[in-house]
Amino acid sequence: MPMWRRALPVCLLLSLLTACQPPGRPAGPGADAGPGPAAPGTGTGTLPGGGGLVTLRYFPRGHPEFDSAIVQAFEDAHGHIRVAQVTLEGDPRTKVLSLIEAGEVDVIMGAWVSLPELAQQHLLLDLTPFVQRDGVELQPHERAEMVEGRLYWLPVRNAVGMVFFNPDLLARAGVSPPAPDWTWDDFRRLAAALRDRLGPEGVQPVSAYEPQLLYQTMVYQQWREGPVPPPEAVERALSAIGALVADGLVPPPPAPDEPTPEDFNRGRAGFLAAVIVSLADGRLVGYGQQTPWDAVPFPRFPDTENWLPVYGDESVAVAATTPHPEAAWAMVRFMTGDRGAPVVAAARSIPPRITPEVQAVYREMGLGPRVIEALAGPKHPVPGWTEEDWPLVELAFSLGEAVMRGEQTPEEAAAAYRQAYREWQQRQPGR
Repeated sequence: MPMWRRALPVCLLLSLLTACQPPGRPAGPGADAGPGPAAPGTGTGTLPGGGGLVTLRYFPRGHPEFDSAIVQAFEDAHGHIRVAQVTLEGDPRTKVLSLIEAGEVDVIMGAWVSLPELAQQHLLLDLTPFVQRDGVELQPHERAEMVEGRLYWLPVRNAVGMVFFNPDLLARAGVSPPAPDWTWDDFRRLAAALRDRLGPEGVQPVSAYEPQLLYQTMVYQQWREGPVPPPEAVERALSAIGALVADGLVPPPPAPDEPTPEDFNRGRAGFLAAVIVSLADGRLVGYGQQTPWDAVPFPRFPDTENWLPVYGDESVAVAATTPHPEAAWAMVRFMTGDRGAPVVAAARSIPPRITPEVQAVYREMGLGPRVIEALAGPKHPVPGWTEEDWPLVELAFSLGEAVMRGEQTPEEAAAAYRQAYREWQQRQPGR
């Protein structure tokens, strides 16, 4: 199952995937979990370039276009390694467990299985020695995948948050498109222009799809570490989103079963906040987008950085029982590194590394220059949390929605969070 770290249970992404993983990050394998994985270079599989033919068994993503393309590209780059795809039949979770136990699978895509659960059961190979040996430089959202200092999987494709906009509507409102480094004040100015100049025509400044992402991002921009959002971050975000709602610039969040970006798709909304995992042909995949669009990072506060929030990823791992650890690692590194990134991009996905080759692929797809620039910019993971801390995290976001719906004032919501935060601190004296 993809490891999407969403702040709320809503997991309707602008993609062909709808699977969602519960929030939080499970504990990793303990130090006393039995014998560790084979060290790099000690497996029975032939090392890449070492002669002899190796056949890897690949538990695929289940998307024929992607799986075939990535396998073909890897085989072309590693002439002595062949890849046999495991047939996806029945319950994938049950099947992958039996394959690992029997030593009949090497590389596992975490599209329909939970890699954290497999790691908890000590069924995945520890990739840390390989990463250290080969000097792989991990990006922030890749380091966030580490469990107790160890790495058991690497992301192949990311889910990132962005703000889409309709350039035609902005031009009609007499304003220029947002700059990549825009602020929440800039957002307010542009949204007000849409409200004042196109509102009489039925155009909304912001889509009713998932406007709560604006508030959540305000919190994330100030919550970069720690198990729960600090009260100051929540209070500032509540005040900012409350002002936007009071000015009629941001609609209330929809009910969980109602979100749809059709107002944006039909040219009736200027901005759309969304988490995306797939891009193609100048359209939002799966929603029949017909109007022109481009995208930029979320606005920021003057004292915060500008970056794309990574809400999760779809990752690849190596079975602990593989007889070919070196060859399996070669495939993982190809799929998650610069060489495989253009292949991932060509399959309408967002690889962790947006290389010049990836940007060229996106230009051929017809993506706008701003969205390509945003995807190539800095990314950071949204914070993870434990089951123990989740109630307070959930409260922080539900209070934002209450303010957006007019059920509480920002001051009332901030006071409620501060009280809950104090109670949480009393239960966690060491934190």
